[in-house]
Amino acid sequence: MERSKRKRSRVDYAGLESGDLAGEEMESKWGSVLEGRSFSPASSVVQFVENGHGVSIEWARRTGLRRPTVIKDCAGLGLEVPKRIDVKDVVRIVGESHPVAVMRVADQSELSGWSLGDWGDYWGSPRREALNVISLEFSRTPLAQKVRSPDLVRRLDWIDNAWPHELRAKSEYPQTQYYCLMSTAGSYTDFHVDFGGTAVWYHVVRGAKTFFLVAPTKERLDAYERWICDSDQDKHFFPDLVPDATARLDLRAGQTLIIPSAWIHAVHTPVDSLVFGGNFLPGLATLRDQLAVHGLEQRARIQQQFRFPFFTSAMFFGLALTLERDRDADPLTASERDGLAALLDACDTWALGGLSEKARAHIRLAATSQPDCETPADFLSKARRLLLLRSNSKSKSLSSPGGGARLKFKFQDKTLATTTTASSEAVLLRTTPKLKIPAAWLEDDTAATQDPPPVATTQDPPPDGGGGVAVAEMERGVVVLNNGEKMPLLGLGTWKSSDGSVKAAVTSAVECGYRHIDCAAIYGNEIEVGEALSGLFAAGTVSRSDLWVTSKLWNSMHASADVEKAVDKTLADLGLDYLDLYLVHWPVTGVKGERLSPPIEETWKAMETLVDKGKCKSIGVSNFSLKKIVAMKEYWRIPPAVNQVELHPLWRQDGLIQGCKDLGVHVTAYSPLGSPDSADMFGHSGRSLMKHPVVLDVAEKASKTVAQVLIKWALDRGTSVLPKSSNPDRIRANFDVQDWCLDPDLFAKLSAVEPQSRMLHGEFWLNPSGPYKTLADLWDDDD
Repeated sequence: MERSKRKRSRVDYAGLESGDLAGEEMESKWGSVLEGRSFSPASSVVQFVENGHGVSIEWARRTGLRRPTVIKDCAGLGLEVPKRIDVKDVVRIVGESHPVAVMRVADQSELSGWSLGDWGDYWGSPRREALNVISLEFSRTPLAQKVRSPDLVRRLDWIDNAWPHELRAKSEYPQTQYYCLMSTAGSYTDFHVDFGGTAVWYHVVRGAKTFFLVAPTKERLDAYERWICDSDQDKHFFPDLVPDATARLDLRAGQTLIIPSAWIHAVHTPVDSLVFGGNFLPGLATLRDQLAVHGLEQRARIQQQFRFPFFTSAMFFGLALTLERDRDADPLTASERDGLAALLDACDTWALGGLSEKARAHIRLAATSQPDCETPADFLSKARRLLLLRSNSKSKSLSSPGGGARLKFKFQDKTLATTTTASSEAVLLRTTPKLKIPAAWLEDDTAATQDPPPVATTQDPPPDGGGGVAVAEMERGVVVLNNGEKMPLLGLGTWKSSDGSVKAAVTSAVECGYRHIDCAAIYGNEIEVGEALSGLFAAGTVSRSDLWVTSKLWNSMHASADVEKAVDKTLADLGLDYLDLYLVHWPVTGVKGERLSPPIEETWKAMETLVDKGKCKSIGVSNFSLKKIVAMKEYWRIPPAVNQVELHPLWRQDGLIQGCKDLGVHVTAYSPLGSPDSADMFGHSGRSLMKHPVVLDVAEKASKTVAQVLIKWALDRGTSVLPKSSNPDRIRANFDVQDWCLDPDLFAKLSAVEPQSRMLHGEFWLNPSGPYKTLADLWDDDD
C-alpha cells in the first residue's frame, strides 16, 4: 500500500492553492480533474467475480495474476474483518500514541509528527483541509488479531511461505502485509506503483474508492519513470502521457480488489472511507514485472526507506521456496519459468556484493537451507540447473487455460548436486551499501543484434593502429607481451554466461577459431568452462598449448595467504595445470579504512610467486588507473603484462592506453560493445552505444554488423578485445573481423563519439570510511 516517494513541487493539476480548504471544496476540485476526463471502462482491464469461492491458487496460476480482479462478495475468500468497525475503533485498538503517515491532498506532501490520536481528533472535528492516512501498518498491533488477509494472498505470499520462522520471531521481516487506510472525502493519491512492484489486496469496509488503472507495459513504465523524475512533474497529468491507457474502477463497500504486480494506479476517495489491505509477493508468475519496478526505483533514486524492506532477501528466500516445492513435482507455467529465469539473473547479480551485512546473512541462510548447498554459489548453481531442466524437459505439455504450457517432471536431488564454484567469501564480498544495483562489471556485452549481412569484399590488412602494444611488434592475430608471451588479440568473454550456456559458448568459439578465453572466479561458471575445455581437448579440437586462458583474483582474496588458494581453486575448476594470464580483478579489497588493506604490494608479491611456481605464465591487473600502475613500479619484480579495462567509443581512455604503452603494459578492452544488456543494472541512463547514430552509420557504410565494427575499431587501436555472446552465429560473426579493416574516415568517426561516459562507474566501491571515498580516489581521474 506504500506509494513510491519522490520530490514534488507544491502545484496540483486543478490549480489548487495549498492551504485550508474544506473537504467538499477539495472533492469538487479533484472532481474537475478526474470527472472532466474520459477513461476506459473498468471492464476493459478488470475481471469481476461474484464471490471468493473460485479465487484459488489454481485460478491464480491459470490467469497468471495479470489483470486486476474485483471480488463482489467476500464469501469464500477467507477474508476476515470486524463486522462493525470505524476510525474511532481503530484508534482505540491500536493506541492513540501510535504514529501514522498523513498526506495533505492538495500538494501530495506528507505531514510529520502525527499520532493516531491526532488523526482521531481530526476525523471527528470540522475539517479545513483534506488529509489522508496512507500507511498505518498494523501487523504488530492488537488490530492484527482481528483482520486476516484473503486465503489466496496467504497461500501465495513469499513473506508468509518463504520467510524463515526464526527471523519472523525476531520481527526481522517485511512488515507490509496489513495496512489500514483512513481517507476523508476528496482525498486523492496520485499515480504510483507499489514499492518493489508488489501486488496489493484491498477491501473497502466503509465508504467507496475510485481507482484509475494503467497496465504495466514497458512503454508505460518508461513513461512513468520519466514522469516521476521530471522536475515539472506536476504540470503533467500522467494519463495524458499514455493516451487511452487509463481505466476507471469504482469500488464499493464490501468489495475486494486485487491489483497485480507493477500496475500504475491512482486512487480518489469520493466519501469518507475505511479500508484494510496489504502488499504481498505473489511468486514467480509476475516476478519479471516486480524486478522491472525494482530497477526503476534504483534509477529514480527512491530513498531506501521508501522501498520494499528486505526486497533482495525476500527474492532469495523465494528462490529457496521454489526449490523446496519442486521436490514435490510442482509444475511451472510458462510465465513462472520466465519469472524464475529473471529471478536467477537478479540473484546472480546481487550475490556479487554491494549488500548490507544483514542481507548477506539472509542469503547465506537461504542457501544453506537447501540440501547439498554449502554456499550461495552452490545454491544458485542448483537453481540454474532446475531452470535448465524446466526448459529442456520432454515431459508431456499440459494445456493451460491461461495460454501458457505447463511442464511437469520429477525433481531429483542428485541431478542438481553441484560442486562449489566460488567460496562464499568470494561471492558475498564486503562492499559498501551505496551501490544502486550491483552488477556485471566485466565482459557482459551482447553481440550483434542483427544477423550478419552478406560477406563484403575484403580489403588489405590494416596498418598497426598505434594503440597499446606492449612491445614494438604486433604479430597477426596476437600481441607479444612484455614477457615474450603471445596473447591472441580476440577473446571470448564469459561473464554472465549462465549454467548450460557457457559450455556451449566456449565450445562453439574454439571450434570457429577463438584461442583466447577470458574467465574470473567471481563469474561463478569456471567449472562449466573447464568442462568445455576438457571436451575440446578430448576431441582433439585443440591442445592445451593452443589456448590462452585468463582468470582473475577476486577482491576478498588479496591477502598473501589467500592468493595461491584462489588460483588453485580456479585451476581445479577449469581442470588446468596453469593459467596463461592471472589478473588482479580490482584494486579493491572491501576492507574499510584510510589505506587499502591488504595493500596491492602484498598482493602483487604473492602474484609474482605464482609465476615462480609455474601456476601462471603471465600476471596483470584489471580496472587499474595509470597512477596505480605507476605506483607499482616501486616494488614490482615482474611488471604487469596486461591491464584489462572498460574501452569502447563512448569511453576511449586514450591517455590510459598511451601511458600503459609507455610502461610496456598491454591494454585489453572489456565491454567493447558498451554493455548493452547492463545499462539498467549499472544505472546508466545515457545513449546506448550499439544504437548510437554514428555507430549505426559506420556499420552501414562498412557493410558490417554493429558489433563487428566496434570490435574492429578496438583491434585497430592496438588493444585486445573481449566480446561476449552465447549465440553461435554471433560468436562466429564477432570472430570475422581479422581480414578486413575500417576505412580511416570511419575509424576517425568512431574515435570522435561524444560525450565520454563510463558504463561501469565504480560507485559501488565508495565508502565514507575509505579507502575510496570518491570516484576520483578510485580512478585517480584518468581521462
